[in-house]
Amino acid sequence: MPPESASPQRIGRPPLNPKRTAKNLTRAEIVDAAVRIIGEVGVDDLSMRRLSTELGVSTMAPYHYVSGKEHVLELVAAQALSKVTIPADDDRPWYDRLHDIIVAVDGELHAHPGVGDIILEQIMVGAFDAIWKLSEERNVSLRTATFIIACQRVLAAREQRGLYP
Repeated sequence: MPPESASPQRIGRPPLNPKRTAKNLTRAEIVDAAVRIIGEVGVDDLSMRRLSTELGVSTMAPYHYVSGKEHVLELVAAQALSKVTIPADDDRPWYDRLHDIIVAVDGELHAHPGVGDIILEQIMVGAFDAIWKLSEERNVSLRTATFIIACQRVLAAREQRGLYP
């Protein structure tokens, strides 16, 4: 019979690393582990439990740095997109600069399988929420709300670039 001070066995899972605690874990390590898991098994199979196991910490340790899986996915997407460089505002036409951005984003998405799914879902959920809210607030159809939001975003982008006084 093992002594009382012995820690319980973690059947079917790797043992916890006794030197790893929430205090010496970093958000960057959490994101890197999530990227590895997503690359290996996909976004759907990423869980906080699996992430904790990958990191060798208790299941609750990552919650000192992130609020949950959705937060981890946001950080993974942000990390991938942070590596994309925006071309300088040179004398080339806007569509050439846009092409450069698309190529850079495509490169990052190919380098990190599964991240494109995260970004697409975030865009779709955000757009749908905005459209639904506008349609309820203004009592208009979803088609009209979609058009209004698209126009607002185009105008805001033009204003941000200084195309309006």
